[in-house]
Amino acid sequence: MLQRVVGSMLLVTSLVTLMIATGCRSARYYYKAAEGEDFLIGALFPIHQPPYTKQHMSRNCGAFWERPGIQRMEAALQAVDDINSRRDLLPNTTLGIQIRDNCWYAAISLEQVSQLIGRSAWSKIEYQEVSHPYRRPPDAGDGAQCEDRGPDKNLVAVVGSLLEGGADDVHSLLSLFRIPLVSYAFAGQEPELSSLLGYFVSVAPWSEPVMARAMADLVTYFNWTYVSTVFTSDASNEAALTKFMAVSKIQGVCIAQFLALSAGASDQEYREAVDNLRKVESGRVVVCFCTSVTVAGLFTAIRDSNSTGRFTLVV
Repeated sequence: MLQRVVGSMLLVTSLVTLMIATGCRSARYYYKAAEGEDFLIGALFPIHQPPYTKQHMSRNCGAFWERPGIQRMEAALQAVDDINSRRDLLPNTTLGIQIRDNCWYAAISLEQVSQLIGRSAWSKIEYQEVSHPYRRPPDAGDGAQCEDRGPDKNLVAVVGSLLEGGADDVHSLLSLFRIPLVSYAFAGQEPELSSLLGYFVSVAPWSEPVMARAMADLVTYFNWTYVSTVFTSDASNEAALTKFMAVSKIQGVCIAQFLALSAGASDQEYREAVDNLRKVESGRVVVCFCTSVTVAGLFTAIRDSNSTGRFTLVV
């Protein structure tokens, strides 16, 4: 399992075919090129940490942010590649994605999403854009002509951003142009987003009962009837685990063990957790109600204990 994860990360990293930096570090986008793409989706991920000073308007983002940003970017690139490789999902259609760095900051989110509006496939043709192409003079080099024809209008939706990254502001702007905003992490409880209608779509409410039910359904779908569980010791993940236990019992799933790891668990504690998982020979499936830090710690401990491929983690 770990080998597949690492391999996928290396693969999708190689798929980043264009990276443009303009002005400062925040104005960047990562583009998964698709030859002759029919439709394009935009995405806002925090590739960098927020500006160090939020009291003043700033476009200078912080350091690279691996877990909430880069990993989501890699997952999005992999998802697009998987969709395009399957004929049963979008037959005779090619999907592309343009991922923009919002640095988990509302002002930068608005700046970045404004660059996508001109590509909207939903805009009615109510006016004619007249291009002013630049033509290279005949005495310049080989006499080739350069012409800026503008972007294709094939953007169908924007994925993100999170509430902390200005989701309500982004939605307000996109809704003016009838561009759907798709949330990948929305609890449905935030008062700022409780009234979002029309062009706001939540992939799945990010709440403990829904997450637990989704995990139980996934385990049942693959007929995994004997699993181990690991959870990060906090109120949210403990509540999700409790709900998972109730639902999985009804669906005939047996839970071999429950392993708790604190948010600041040491390397030794991760190694001990993996040792306990290895003791249950038939419990190769591990359901993890964990933070990204806990998941990363488990992967490291699995690798260091030469247990790569031993477990299937459901996260």
